[in-house]
Amino acid sequence: MAIAVLEAGHGLPDPGAVGFGQGYIHALEMVNEVGKRLPASIKVIKTRNGKNAMNPPKNADLNQRCRAANNAGAELFVSVHINASANTAANGYVS
Repeated sequence: MAIAVLEAGHGLPDPGAVGFGQGYIHALEMVNEVGKRLPASIKVIKTRNGKNAMNPPKNADLNQRCRAANNAGAELFVSVHINASANTAANGYVS
């Protein structure tokens, strides 16, 4: 059976981007929907089920999520992050 790890980025205290007029848009909700749509022949493992991140600080948490996927023997790793900026020239990752 194929294994897919779905990594819902963010989590409190960082919920991700705020939708205009729609409240918070959570990466966890997107991951849950993707998990429902995958075929039954794929075992789905989620890195978190609640709104809290696994274990801050963030970089250590992201490394932990990647290790969990590797340890599970995942053939697919999908990491969902929702970011926004008022600066229209912004792009990419800044640490």
